[in-house]
Amino acid sequence: MTIISVIRHGQTDWNKEGRLQGRENILLNETGLAQSRECAEAIAAGKIKWDIAFCSPLDRAKQTSDIITEKIGIAPAVKIAEFIERDYGETSGLMPNERHSKFPGGVDTARGVEPYEAAAGRFINKMKELGELYPEKHILIVAHGGIINAVTTVLTDGEYGIGKTYTVNCCINVFEYEGGILNFARNKEKPAYNMTGDEYVQFSKCIIHNS
Repeated sequence: MTIISVIRHGQTDWNKEGRLQGRENILLNETGLAQSRECAEAIAAGKIKWDIAFCSPLDRAKQTSDIITEKIGIAPAVKIAEFIERDYGETSGLMPNERHSKFPGGVDTARGVEPYEAAAGRFINKMKELGELYPEKHILIVAHGGIINAVTTVLTDGEYGIGKTYTVNCCINVFEYEGGILNFARNKEKPAYNMTGDEYVQFSKCIIHNS
């Protein structure tokens, strides 16, 4: 079985302001850098020994991944196009009140927005491809909140994800891939989704024990 962890990048100024952040190349702020260091400490403290890392081509994801990979002593993450954030079209950069005013039917009614099903599809397909390339390995991916929630919506049939839950900066999400099937790992009978560093450390003891 291949274990894949997908981590959201640290905070940016747009995150702090509440702006919808798509493919704009916004860097981490000081809080985001600190969050990334805390996340790296948790990843290092966990029982899973990570083998290889990948990330979105956007700098905020690469900044986060560089902090993590340096801490755990593996090669820097390789950028993968399929791990980029969703394209939010006309809504990108808007504050919540602006989005609600201009697009009362929701983000997906605006022009240029990548459908969440398509976004999740490209991400999941690439995760499966990596699972085939690296069987029995432990893979780290650093990506974005929107795309993680799209994947979560698809894999949990809408129980978690878009419209239900919010992925926090530097949250840790863990998946299992085997025999062509990708699913969330389980954390106390729930998906291993949106975990804090402390939650991840405790979870990692169980998944390694059960592997």
